[in-house]
Amino acid sequence: MILAFRAEKQVLAELPAVFEAALESILERLESTAMFSGESCSFSQQDMFLALGVWLDKATSYLQKQAGLATE
Repeated sequence: MILAFRAEKQVLAELPAVFEAALESILERLESTAMFSGESCSFSQQDMFLALGVWLDKATSYLQKQAGLATE
């Protein structure tokens, strides 16, 4: 899954750089949580999946606005 997100260079290129930086931060933490069988004391895998969902929502909203498809 992490590799799939990183492979979407075309979509990432359509987003401001801040989106790619935020995504990379989330993906790095997800990779770290995969090394532990339980929840890490600094952050949890569940929290990282929630953060990824928020990122997806914001990226989708941004792209829809850019395409004139926003439903506000």
